[in-house]
Amino acid sequence: MHHRDTESTENLRNHVRQDSGGGFRRQVGLVLLCSLFALFGAAYPQEDAFFSSLRREKDPVLGRSLLALSRRTLVTYFKTGKVSWPREVPKSLSHRAGLFVTLLVDGRNRGCMGSLHPTEKDLAAETVKNTLAAALEDPLHPPLSSRDLPRIRIVISVVGNPEHLAPGETRDPLRFGLLVRSGGRAGVLLPAEARTFKGQVKACKRKAGIREGAFVEKIAFETVSFRE
Repeated sequence: MHHRDTESTENLRNHVRQDSGGGFRRQVGLVLLCSLFALFGAAYPQEDAFFSSLRREKDPVLGRSLLALSRRTLVTYFKTGKVSWPREVPKSLSHRAGLFVTLLVDGRNRGCMGSLHPTEKDLAAETVKNTLAAALEDPLHPPLSSRDLPRIRIVISVVGNPEHLAPGETRDPLRFGLLVRSGGRAGVLLPAEARTFKGQVKACKRKAGIREGAFVEKIAFETVSFRE
């Protein structure tokens, strides 16, 4: 079991933005369709076997645990102004994977933050960090408040199998998310946010401010998502 203490709000904001004990090799600001900030360079190795197992058989226990932790994180923060890390991490949340948290208010996206690769020691820490980042740090939306809490619905997307695509190589955008990057700019779409691969690339470029004809590096990835 991992043990963590309660942190102040400002420490959490610093934790979201900064290197956490040698964690992030670099953090690149992204303009994304979901206003995501993807973090490049894994702080911890990806557990490929865990994601493969999750993709074969979606684990409802894991989904309930992730969503409950995310909800508890929001409630604690909005009621106390503090961040409470789980003192004991259950086995189901001890795995490592990239993870996105999307917060919907009345069905509309009001914040979405995450990473393609693990940046924390376990899924519990990823969930706490990205939940509050989505609520407080999304640059395209005002911070959420306690008034929004009853109307917030949470979507958590566990990321796996990121792969660099060769020039001309494509993937099904209904199954694969996509990250494109060029010259320090990058954009991400989660799976099913575009109907065609061409449209997926175009939307990623547009949201990242990359010119239409620019050559970009493309990274496709899969997700397993859980919704409230």
